[in-house]
Amino acid sequence: MTIGFGVKTKEVKGGLIFGASCPDCNTAALRNAGTIKVIQVLGLPLFPVGSCCQIACGKCGAIFKLKQASEDVRLKANPVITPKNLLLSSWGLPVLLIVILVLLYASSARA
Repeated sequence: MTIGFGVKTKEVKGGLIFGASCPDCNTAALRNAGTIKVIQVLGLPLFPVGSCCQIACGKCGAIFKLKQASEDVRLKANPVITPKNLLLSSWGLPVLLIVILVLLYASSARA
């Protein structure tokens, strides 16, 4: 039996950043973004292992880490990686625990 496991990267998109322009193409199309890395077993995301807040340009596609952006952009940007996003990205752990508890209950009920 083969057990599939690995790390999956999930992208999280946020809202537009008003009043800030891209340093590469000078357009006002910057958007909050982020990535969450999640450990998966059998396709179930169990728990997050890393995250990164970013800023993406909607026109040229350039991506900058929030820490590397100018102070003006950092003040206007809202991080999209929140505790809620981290919990929603690891929904497989509660599902796995419920399945294990149901199987334990069923096996103890037969005995």
